[in-house]
Amino acid sequence: MDNQNVIDKDKEQPKEITIDFSDLTFEQTALRVQHPQLKKISEYVPKIKSFRDALRIAPGIKIKPKDYTRAVCNIIQKINQKIGFEFAHSNGIAYIYNEGYWQKITDDQMFELIRYTAIESQVPSQVYDNSDWIISTIKELLAKGRRSTEDPSTETTVINFKDKTLKIEKDGSINEYNHEKDDFLKYKLSYNYDGQADCPKWKKFLSQVIRKPDSKGRAIFKAEPLPEEIDHETINVIQEYIGYCFSKSFRYEKMLVCTGGGSNGKSVFFNVIEALIGKANMSTLDLASINVSSLRVGMENKLVNFSSEIGNTKDLNFDLVKKIVSGEPILINPKYLQPYETRSYGKLIFNGNSLLQKVEHSTAFFRRFIIVNFLCKIEGENIKYDLTDELKTELPGIMNWAIEGLQRLNKNGFTKSRQIEKTVKDYQAYMDNVHHFLDEFNIYPAPCVIDGKEEDGKEIDPAKDYKMISFEYDNKTIELKRLCIKLSDLISKADTFFFENGYRKISNKELKRRMFENWNFDFVKTREGQRVWVYAEARYFESSHKVETENPYLKKETNQEAQIQNHDLPF
Repeated sequence: MDNQNVIDKDKEQPKEITIDFSDLTFEQTALRVQHPQLKKISEYVPKIKSFRDALRIAPGIKIKPKDYTRAVCNIIQKINQKIGFEFAHSNGIAYIYNEGYWQKITDDQMFELIRYTAIESQVPSQVYDNSDWIISTIKELLAKGRRSTEDPSTETTVINFKDKTLKIEKDGSINEYNHEKDDFLKYKLSYNYDGQADCPKWKKFLSQVIRKPDSKGRAIFKAEPLPEEIDHETINVIQEYIGYCFSKSFRYEKMLVCTGGGSNGKSVFFNVIEALIGKANMSTLDLASINVSSLRVGMENKLVNFSSEIGNTKDLNFDLVKKIVSGEPILINPKYLQPYETRSYGKLIFNGNSLLQKVEHSTAFFRRFIIVNFLCKIEGENIKYDLTDELKTELPGIMNWAIEGLQRLNKNGFTKSRQIEKTVKDYQAYMDNVHHFLDEFNIYPAPCVIDGKEEDGKEIDPAKDYKMISFEYDNKTIELKRLCIKLSDLISKADTFFFENGYRKISNKELKRRMFENWNFDFVKTREGQRVWVYAEARYFESSHKVETENPYLKKETNQEAQIQNHDLPF
């Protein structure tokens, strides 16, 4: 047969080659593939005596590597149809559907499956020993499967239990149904759904460790605290946040930080939530590890990233943290694969004996925090070493508790917790050297006065324009006066304060930005330059403040003007 005839006959072959399985039997073979689901596929790989006959290739035509690729793909597809499996892929990662959810398959496991299938079906060794052939076969097999089409922004929450799937709509309604491939859920909880289950031990534990502080900011552990000693508002926030972890929506843009000294219940809380969500469904990266793009691959397709430590935050990327908390696309850079962006990751929870020692001084950064103080130190006979195991027996009830929190969250947003708000505000003030300066000199924001009127347009009495306010501090009465002082004088005093107290000097622009954005000071323009309205002790600014209430050259800065001078303000 001449070469021309071979080429012509080759062109006559159909583009899609399928294997005739009519005379092949699925006999169980020796188990060599280690992945639990891929093992089941490998059990049924048939031995093909003649690929030429199975592929219906005419005598004299060379069987090409791509023909073996199609043959192996057809074999695996037929086996999947027989045992109810299916492949899918997303961002170059393979998944197999089995037992109610899509399970990840590593490149090595796929490589092992293709090679084993080729060996058992008697593909020539010179073909399957070529790694390029195995890689091309993997790509073709995945191309024939589904592509994951999750919508990370959906307002519907889908929870995959061991026995069924629960769908919770934004209006709070709940639907139960059997597991479905089309949900593309990549996890399954380890316990069944029980809509009637309760969790009295869990609720009692939270009432013991989440308490209102006394006048000194402390709380003494009590096995049976009084109702008025329990911080119900904060417990509600925790309940809502745990439910929020099962939602794909990031609309509330919050991260939970549990803080406090040792022996206060944080570890028990961590262990129970880990059991509730499932160790396989959580990542545990601290903030320093989240900074590394190759490590962030561990966050993908997880319900939550719950780290028992905050970690070293010296080089923390604040923009990245804000992105993750807001559910924006982040870069994943897995080894040996092309980088890609994803929004399929979970919420952030951190435990820590202390808070971040480096922060971004902006309202946008601090408003993303939910900080819960575990105030009670548990000692002596109050320590229960088997408490975690006891609480784990209530997982179905704790899940109902979390679902109740999610329904309340979807209806009303997060519960207003006065203690959490105070903790976040105190933390922001503690980390801000500008606030330390203002506090040292008793400088507070005052309403702006323009042309005899306050900024809301209300007429004022010129005789009482610069009214006094007073407060008690250290057994002394301190009187403050409403002043409009030169910004340059304020900056000069701030620079001196920073230098004398060992604080890092900040720019004039940054000082003004923080006063305006974080601490609500009003700035005005005058012929003599910028001024700021404050309540302060007049003795500090004797030559600086204005006394006129009607000044045609006094003009309050608008948001647009402030934005021009401070282009990084988030208006």
